[in-house]
Amino acid sequence: MPVTYFGYWLSALDQGNQVKFYRNEIEVFSFNPTDVLTITGGCPNTANPYCGNPVTGENKNEPYVFLNFYDQSGLGFDKIVFSENPTGGGYESDNHTVGYYTSITGNPLEVPEPASLALIGLALVGMGAVRRRAA
Repeated sequence: MPVTYFGYWLSALDQGNQVKFYRNEIEVFSFNPTDVLTITGGCPNTANPYCGNPVTGENKNEPYVFLNFYDQSGLGFDKIVFSENPTGGGYESDNHTVGYYTSITGNPLEVPEPASLALIGLALVGMGAVRRRAA
């Protein structure tokens, strides 16, 4: 059964990180490092809260962010594929969350996408999960 929401913590974005969403084996949306940097801004940047590990402060050259994806069409997606292209980097992620959304809260940021892929709608940055306080 398709879901209409997927979110995950993306640690230390690498230039080859990609995620693709499918419905009935047809790709309906993709998201790549350029899309992440469009939303978060580039790194290193001392004024950018997304740059570097929020706990240790290390790795300032790569963004750390929780990403939220909503399918506003209600049709959902039934497969998500993570890939590294070209190979050689790493894809660090955790806290994968799936479900059915009933409403979007926060400050949505629309991701530019071709009209043929408009079925997914928005990719959002979860502002509240971005910074964790050091224990």
